[in-house]
Amino acid sequence: MERTLIIFKPDSNNNIKLKKDIRYALKKYGLEVIKKEVLVLDEQRTLAIWKHCADDYVLKQLLFKYLSGKKLKIYYILGNDAVRKGAVIKRFLRNKYGKSYYSNCIFFIFWEQIEIAKNIYLEVLKWELKNI
Repeated sequence: MERTLIIFKPDSNNNIKLKKDIRYALKKYGLEVIKKEVLVLDEQRTLAIWKHCADDYVLKQLLFKYLSGKKLKIYYILGNDAVRKGAVIKRFLRNKYGKSYYSNCIFFIFWEQIEIAKNIYLEVLKWELKNI
């Protein structure tokens, strides 16, 4: 069993059809949402996830404007081959709903980024334990 996560970008917030498609795709691929939450990424966390933008000043500033400091819905996903299946779901949904490079609805953590997902998950758990 693998774990991954979906980050819903701001352009997906009010898209009911997208949310229905995600629920359908997760069920079709046998993936389970084990936790839902809202997280605000600071610039450092944003760059940790989108490292390819770090050296491009313009892309980095656009990314910060679009994602940093915004409330992002996160689904933690569990299932067999979850990372590969997530990539398939991501491509389908971006082709159907994406409007541009940044306005592309969702982000699935890929295998090379799984350490970032673990760190985000652990930070959230630490925060929850402090606030019990």
